Amino acid sequence: MVRRRERRRVRVRVRLGLLPLGGTCRVVDAGRDDSAAWVLYATEPDHVEQGTELFAVLLDDDGDVRGDVAAWSQPRAWPLRVAGPVGRLGQRVIARRYLGALARLSRPR
Repeated sequence: MVRRRERRRVRVRVRLGLLPLGGTCRVVDAGRDDSAAWVLYATEPDHVEQGTELFAVLLDDDGDVRGDVAAWSQPRAWPLRVAGPVGRLGQRVIARRYLGALARLSRPR
């Protein structure tokens, strides 16, 4: 059985030094079944990037839990378009932060 939740908008705020970045994302899909839970976001026009991002937590047959982040994006704001490879490095750093947060949340308390 797949459970789905209503769609919502989320305001994202990130700082790169003194430069504020971010924008609004909307939940395109979210749900869970017996072995997975996921949320798929898409950026709104005020976001610095244009794209989608999927966050999933998966339970495999051995009982191991895995977190996955899959993203597609391209710069919408001119500072990110000019940044080129530095902007892509920033995306990797943020993805690692997401996965680090998932790891912290999954630890036994």
